[in-house]
Amino acid sequence: MAAGTIVASERLIARVRLAAYSAMLRQDIGWFDKPENASGALLARLSSDATTLLALTSESLNRLLVNVTTLVIVFAVCFYFSWQMTLILLAVAPLLTISSFMVNMSVADGDSTSKKNNDADVSAGALLTTAIDSIRTVASLGMEKELSSKYIELLEVSKQTDTRGGLVAGAAFGFSLGMMLLVAALLFYVSSRWISHGTITFEDMFAVLMVFSLSSFSIGSAAQGATDPKKAQQSAENIFEIIDRVPPIDALSTDGKLFSSVNGSLEFRDVQFAYPSRLGAQIYNGYNLTIAPGQTVALVGASGCGKSTAIALLERFYDPHTGSVSLDGVDLRQLSLPWLRDRISLVSQEPVLFAGTIAENIALGKPGATREEITQAAQDASSLDFIRNLPDGFDTNVGDRGGHISGGQKQRIALARAIVRDPDILLLDEATSALDNESERIVQSSLNRLLKLKQRTTIIVAHRLSTIRNADLIAVTEQGAVVEIGTHDELVQLPEGRYKQLLARQANQS
Repeated sequence: MAAGTIVASERLIARVRLAAYSAMLRQDIGWFDKPENASGALLARLSSDATTLLALTSESLNRLLVNVTTLVIVFAVCFYFSWQMTLILLAVAPLLTISSFMVNMSVADGDSTSKKNNDADVSAGALLTTAIDSIRTVASLGMEKELSSKYIELLEVSKQTDTRGGLVAGAAFGFSLGMMLLVAALLFYVSSRWISHGTITFEDMFAVLMVFSLSSFSIGSAAQGATDPKKAQQSAENIFEIIDRVPPIDALSTDGKLFSSVNGSLEFRDVQFAYPSRLGAQIYNGYNLTIAPGQTVALVGASGCGKSTAIALLERFYDPHTGSVSLDGVDLRQLSLPWLRDRISLVSQEPVLFAGTIAENIALGKPGATREEITQAAQDASSLDFIRNLPDGFDTNVGDRGGHISGGQKQRIALARAIVRDPDILLLDEATSALDNESERIVQSSLNRLLKLKQRTTIIVAHRLSTIRNADLIAVTEQGAVVEIGTHDELVQLPEGRYKQLLARQANQS
């Protein structure tokens, strides 16, 4: 019975974890921007809440089944020896059970306390994950004591709640056993009277009392799982809140239009937008921009002006509050999201590589890509030479987050991953700004070569203006709107132009 319960519980929890994990991947980016949905918090929640559910479905359920079975056997044996004494047991058994549960329920943790305890556990797990992921920064800033103090504070919340729960459980258990002893005394008194009248024999009384005494521990512990369902209820609410949430931007939804071919014209029309986590900080306030098919457009401006926001809206990481973003004249919200993202490739400032080989990481851009396609993409991204110089070539393991290779090499692999998809729209979000001069020169050369290979709509978000002089159009963003647009030669001719001022400022800084 125990083995069957454990196996069934493990299978159930595995399915719940898979459903929760799949639901997390389905959520919109705005959901992840909330502090309570940070990666560390989600990891801790998935682990701790699932463990709590496992405790309920396996240990508590198994204990309940054992106790119920014990009770049935006890009453059957007692009935065999003395039905009179068994009737007394049956009469007082509900009272014993109800009194035990009343004690537990009257002093057990309420829903708010259980939620506070659960939230503290999740926050502690999130803090631990963040500290380990950022251990170099923690060490360089000497934050060990500070983070340890925060971790202790969070653990103290759980400690106090769990200590109280332990005292409650002990009191309830003691009360249950005390009631059992009172019942045993009652049985002894009544049975002694029946023996004197010849109603039952001493052997019958001894057998019933012995069986009852030996089983009293199981009977008394039947109510010990009363606090577990409360914790499990909170854990279940946390997990199924994620599973049941249908995001406003659903990455798995197949609804929407599909084009047989893409021209690549893009338009931002009267876009108003603020990030969900910072609704008070307006990013776009009437943003307008039209991009013709095949054009290379560079977005420039001061830090925080919303250059990268345009890329986030094109990828539909977010939707504008008002206004629209369209592809070939159709609002992106009317298009199939998986199809849309399949037609776009994004290379960001800090590309993410996954643990695995170089070939596997490039093939993520096009699942099922052949080795020939992977090699061609690497060549187009100017990364073929350095890959071939590695001992294992394309089979070189890049390590966790690409930690085994340099920043410039990571960027070129990410570029190859974008190329292998053969996208209709290429988005470059400050793809060289985090690199040293030599790596930037190599990657920029790769980008320039890539733009000449195929005419596709390309948007470049750039901080270093020297990298975008050859763009077809340069759009300057300020205070949530495009304030200047034109070629490099056109914009530098404007006497008080914002682009000209940005160029002069960078020249002075260099």
